[in-house]
Amino acid sequence: MKSIFLSLILITLSLPAIWPIIEPGFFPTHDDTHVVRVDQMYQALHSGQFPVRWVPDLGYGYGYPIFNFYNPLPYYFGALFMLLGFTTLTATKIMFVFPIIASGFTMYQLARRFFSQLAALAAAAFYVYAPYHAVQIYVRGSVAEYWAYAFIPLIIYALLARRRFLAPLAIALLILSHNLTAMMFIPILGFLILFYGHKIRSITSILLGLGLSAFFWLPALLEKDLTRVNDMVAYQFNALEHFVFPNQLWSSVWGYGGSAPGRADGLSFMIGKLHIIFTLFSLWLIKFSQKIKKSVQRFLLLAIGCLLLSIFMLLPLSSAIWHSLQPLSFIQFPWRWLTFIAFSTSILTGFVANQLFKAKILVISGYALVVLFVFYSIKFFQPQFKFPATSDDFLSDVQV
Repeated sequence: MKSIFLSLILITLSLPAIWPIIEPGFFPTHDDTHVVRVDQMYQALHSGQFPVRWVPDLGYGYGYPIFNFYNPLPYYFGALFMLLGFTTLTATKIMFVFPIIASGFTMYQLARRFFSQLAALAAAAFYVYAPYHAVQIYVRGSVAEYWAYAFIPLIIYALLARRRFLAPLAIALLILSHNLTAMMFIPILGFLILFYGHKIRSITSILLGLGLSAFFWLPALLEKDLTRVNDMVAYQFNALEHFVFPNQLWSSVWGYGGSAPGRADGLSFMIGKLHIIFTLFSLWLIKFSQKIKKSVQRFLLLAIGCLLLSIFMLLPLSSAIWHSLQPLSFIQFPWRWLTFIAFSTSILTGFVANQLFKAKILVISGYALVVLFVFYSIKFFQPQFKFPATSDDFLSDVQV
């Protein structure tokens, strides 16, 4: 009963973030082809193809090997609901909603290993409502990235809890959701092994996760030279032109445009003012608090290491590393490290809540502050506009 009640709380917590998706109609994003991709995945599965690599109608009707290279997991999930009888648009909306809710659950599960229930709930709220999460959902429409966003806490939880079946599965799900986020996650795994020393078990889980997802990443890697991806990352999306400047991390105009060289960006790269304030406060608490358990200290070191690395990698200070390490060019946008900043700042916020709201008399006020934070953050989780839409509006010959 307690777990059911907690699940209802976490779903309710996520409701304002997903409500514009649930409502009738749909909204534009930078990537506007998700409905078509869900439909094409369904068509391929329905014809008996598995794993799906080639879809029948993209490429101007000649077919296209999109799922040989583009992360397939979200679209398998969406197509499953089409197989169950849902319309393409409804299945796509379910695909949009699921990882938003899941990110709250996975962050709560991880934070609860070290903090109180209230503190874990605060960490979950800050993770779900990080401004960059809103950018992923309502501005960029980067479904693959925010599916990966949901699995990052799950991997760390599974490794720390020594869940020998869950850990490889979570790693595989991350790779199948967004292989670039998985690549960025490698140094975080390095921190994990460094701070916790579970070298053999962690490495085994990583290898098993790679094996479970090899049907996707291995062909994509071996057949990369048959595409023009190298030209794309070198000229169309050169990472060296898309660094974030420090002032943009504190405040940048909220918009629905794209990333541009310099400061002329059309979208926001804010960490979140409250995320920053509570993170700075957490550093003060870490320095002066007494009797912090060693397990919590190591967990906080992991979060701080992840935070410092992520900030460094998205600033122009790291340009020499981006220039020297060619594989980093495939990440395309240094600001993608905001995913890991959201992860770290949410954990550190959870630590603040854990230290401040220990007394039972303060717990109610702590829950109230979490609710107020959600209401404060709703303004970011809005589309630019919505329009009436049915599945047929996305599946005409003009769209494909």
